Amino acid sequence: MAGLKKVWLAMDFCRERCEVLALSAGFTLEGPADLDLANAWNKDHRFSRAYVDEEGNIWLESELDLSGGVSLGAVRAFLELFRDHSLPDFMAHMALNLDPKALLPYDGGCLGLGGVAQVVRAHDS
Repeated sequence: MAGLKKVWLAMDFCRERCEVLALSAGFTLEGPADLDLANAWNKDHRFSRAYVDEEGNIWLESELDLSGGVSLGAVRAFLELFRDHSLPDFMAHMALNLDPKALLPYDGGCLGLGGVAQVVRAHDS
């Protein structure tokens, strides 16, 4: 699948009564997304899902349920799973020829961990 035109990365969390931390990566392609590949991803992968939106963009999403409480270690593991496995594996699966490390902050820490750690600590206090 050649012709990558645009990439989005988003982390969604709220500060009050939040029960889900969601990570999303969206890709705009020059041609149509391959639904069979997206469906194969969903069949074979447990901790993320792929879909094609109304505009034809292909997305990878992953969510962490926070409703029963969560440790900072669990949040770190969730972020690292997305950064180090889900996103690169999905990009390879969909033949998106782009290095995932070019998309994410690699500062020796975890993707977005500083902001998430602040939110987790705020909920703990």
